[in-house]
Amino acid sequence: MFKRALSLVLCGIFAILSLVSCATAVQEDAVGYNFGDRILYGGSAVDTENGTVFCEDGAVYFSDEAGSKTLLSDCDAKYLNYYENKLYFVSGNDIKRANADMSDIETLYSFDSEIKCLYATDDGLYYQRGSSVYLNDGSEKMLLTREGMEGFVPESRNVMRWAERNPDYEYIEETGDEVWDDGQALYIEYSATVESDKENDVIYLQQEIGANLSSAGEYTGPVVEVGETTLPLAEHMPGTFFSKNGKACTCHNNPTNSTYCIQSVGNCNCMRFYPTGYQETCEIDLLGGQCFAFARMVFWKCFGFIDHSMNESLYYSVGSLGSGAVTAKNVKNLLMKAAPGAHVRLAAGHSVSILTMDEDFIVIYHGNAGGDGVISQPCIVSTRRYTWEQFATAAARGILYVNMPYNYPDSNVILSKKEPGFYKLKANLNLRAQANTQSESLVIVPNGTIVEVKEVDGFWGRIEYNGVSGWIFLEYTTYYTRETITPSGNVFKLDGDGYLRAAAWQMNFDSFSEHFDKQSLSVVTHKGENLASTDFIGTGAKVSLTVDGVEVDSATVCLAGDVNRNGRLDIGDYILIKRCVMGTYTPDTAQSVSADVSGDDKIDVFDYITLRRYFLEDDITLFESFLSK
Repeated sequence: MFKRALSLVLCGIFAILSLVSCATAVQEDAVGYNFGDRILYGGSAVDTENGTVFCEDGAVYFSDEAGSKTLLSDCDAKYLNYYENKLYFVSGNDIKRANADMSDIETLYSFDSEIKCLYATDDGLYYQRGSSVYLNDGSEKMLLTREGMEGFVPESRNVMRWAERNPDYEYIEETGDEVWDDGQALYIEYSATVESDKENDVIYLQQEIGANLSSAGEYTGPVVEVGETTLPLAEHMPGTFFSKNGKACTCHNNPTNSTYCIQSVGNCNCMRFYPTGYQETCEIDLLGGQCFAFARMVFWKCFGFIDHSMNESLYYSVGSLGSGAVTAKNVKNLLMKAAPGAHVRLAAGHSVSILTMDEDFIVIYHGNAGGDGVISQPCIVSTRRYTWEQFATAAARGILYVNMPYNYPDSNVILSKKEPGFYKLKANLNLRAQANTQSESLVIVPNGTIVEVKEVDGFWGRIEYNGVSGWIFLEYTTYYTRETITPSGNVFKLDGDGYLRAAAWQMNFDSFSEHFDKQSLSVVTHKGENLASTDFIGTGAKVSLTVDGVEVDSATVCLAGDVNRNGRLDIGDYILIKRCVMGTYTPDTAQSVSADVSGDDKIDVFDYITLRRYFLEDDITLFESFLSK
């Protein structure tokens, strides 16, 4: 839709461009923040080094790893932040600061009106009073005013994401009954530049544009037996489609279409009547569609019934989390009460099944979403590995329930194929001279150590620990990350010069990481600055593979045509490429790679002609030469 709308005005723009000077500046972005939606949706809990601090019934409590609850203060606190070993929060109309144990509470600022959505940053404190957003770094400065603003999230010092109440929102209490429509979102969100007018705001929408191909390939993730069922299911492996005809649904989430699939699952390609797709011949009516139906199907395969209220005597929920209470530790403590096959319903309107969990990672199995080398498409099936911090971000709006059967069958993780990479030990392990248990033990490698496996022999891995080379049994470890940055699927290509090439745009870190299976990555902008969670990754961004904070590999992102480095393909890129040809703009190395979209090793007229053709024709194959370098 973006490209089609753009094509309507391009002809006129190109005509104007040929008559005027192409002097334009590359926009410099401010440092990005990494706030999710937790504070926007309540913000009543934070993780500290020793446990979780949370607000409940007008008081502040501490919970340790064992779950014991200790009263810290009877202070009525909201919008908790934990920043540089201090708690920042709102109490009444005051902004306060305290130590992590709520001692030495001090009032920083007092106001005569309500305070909302406090954020503590290096730049100062962001907060909302009335309909305005302020930054206070010692003096208060108004940044943005929007009538009807219910809350906001700072994306950077210059960009705010703000929310107004959705008039169509209706609260739906989801239990085990059918879910046809997730309902309207609580908020309508906009992206706004500070000190701008509302007519310049844009509806907040993240989507990846460009190459969008599933890539099943060989599955190398975890495999789990739940009773007599093996997950992932052989008939629904990552990269396949959970639909009637094994293809994506074309009317997916399209309310303007005459067949809106969530409300009319029986009349479109989405699966409700499993496995045939038709009520007359199905084995089970899943009483839902899309991700919800997929999680319910997995539940049925594992336990013999669906988690619907008609079966309420057969299953239970291990618990839930309100939006403000979502932290990595709280999410981990909740989900560790469940087991593989459990149906986790996120308040954001997504259902997932648990595949495996350990101290560091959770792997989920879901439909209607991408992950671990599979690109998001309607009805697509994938697995996805998250750190607990990453999954807490995905669940920031809350967890509604985690359904488990009362009679849970035996389960175990199947010994899976091993590969070189970094592993984290889950127990003290013998480092043996040979790859067998009868071999001499050379030394004990402590629990929690991260080691690099250079060679694999069955379920054994060869490592070097404190100068001693030997073998450890890898089933008592967690696969931590690969040794090198390795694109999964067919969207990103790593060339011989260390550039990650792609003809895909508008990717934030979450959608970007879908292309890199089992890799512990971090990304900074071309200026070395941190990305906000919703920032687009653009040309020149540095991707690092890190282990225990040490960089072991790196690469540079080069998106086809994204010369202005904003992560989009737009008219500014066309202008800059034309200026490069005219000699009025000198690109850096990464920009030069992105500008050469025709793939002929030079920036010339064919490059901006290729861009122009793409804007008008929407043909991704125009970038095949760029990707094949």
